[in-house]
Amino acid sequence: MKRITILLAVLVLFVLGGSAVLAKGGNGGGGQGKGGGNGKGGGGKGNKEAKQVQERTQQQQKKQQGKANAGGDQVKAQERKGRQQGKAGNQKAGKGKGKAAQEAGDVEGKAKAAKQKAEKQKGKAKNAAGKGKGKGQQGASRAKQFEHEARKHETRKARLAEMRKVAEEKGDDKAVGRIQKLIDREQGRYDKKHAKMTDRSSKEKGDGDDDADDDKDDEE
Repeated sequence: MKRITILLAVLVLFVLGGSAVLAKGGNGGGGQGKGGGNGKGGGGKGNKEAKQVQERTQQQQKKQQGKANAGGDQVKAQERKGRQQGKAGNQKAGKGKGKAAQEAGDVEGKAKAAKQKAEKQKGKAKNAAGKGKGKGQQGASRAKQFEHEARKHETRKARLAEMRKVAEEKGDDKAVGRIQKLIDREQGRYDKKHAKMTDRSSKEKGDGDDDADDDKDDEE
């Protein structure tokens, strides 16, 4: 009897232990199912986050690309501005160079004109000096001619006066008359000669004054 009771107790324990094992296994299966569900849900959540990360990455890449494009456009704009400024600088330098060349040409032309004027004035001065020298020589020659004619006239008059004196002392009236005519003729000759030389000298002086006036007009 005691043996049967022990066997029944063991059987009951075995049954209870089996039931407990079975119950534990069901709970474990439920846990597995729940874990699988969680795993599935976690996988969906992970995909969503990955998609969001990818979208953010793409947005950042777009922003970076936009900034790069903007930077490239800015660089291109700076390059265009630099080229325009360089072109404007070259044009300004070309204008400055042309203006400087024109001013240099004007200065050179003025210097050349001044040199030509100086050469012309030098030539005029040389001609005037030559004319003055020639006129001085001519004036000296004219003065010598006046002196020669006056001396010759006085010599003739003195000789004729001596002859008339001798004729008067002899009382030869005819001779005195002829000698007086010779004296008058000599005086007329000298007066005519002197007037001619004086007129010629005045004309030469007038020509000299006209030349001086012409030179003055040229200088003005």
